[in-house]
Amino acid sequence: AGVGVAARRVVVGAAILAAACGRAALEQRVDAGVFAWLQCQDCMHRQFERVVSLGDTAVVRLREVLINGPPVSHDSAYVASLQGRAQLSPAITPGVIEHQRAMFVRVYRRRALQALMAIGSTSARNAVCLARATEQPGSPQTLVLDSALVGTACP
Repeated sequence: AGVGVAARRVVVGAAILAAACGRAALEQRVDAGVFAWLQCQDCMHRQFERVVSLGDTAVVRLREVLINGPPVSHDSAYVASLQGRAQLSPAITPGVIEHQRAMFVRVYRRRALQALMAIGSTSARNAVCLARATEQPGSPQTLVLDSALVGTACP
């Protein structure tokens, strides 16, 4: 009888491990698809279509980007690259770096919004509604979100 209990524990443990590994693999695939879309320059390899095809599995990551902008690691790497260029060119001032960084953040957020609206599911729309609720009234992002939500009732 003791062997049966031990065997069941091993089976249950293996199932939990397999589910966790499967979830981690899915999250990596989703992140790869989402960030391929957010970072592409020419976007000639169907990055947008791929992220939209991920459907609701991409909503959580897209919502995070829509609300918070790019991950800190992406933002830091971009600013560091601009600072490196600034050492080679006096035309790249701190003001230019901040302006470019602000544009970088806007690109990420607008692409996240575009993908969420194309996914079009209830959870995608709710993500846009949540982003709208977190914005300061009158901000440029509020205007963008409001125009995306025309005809949509937020919960």
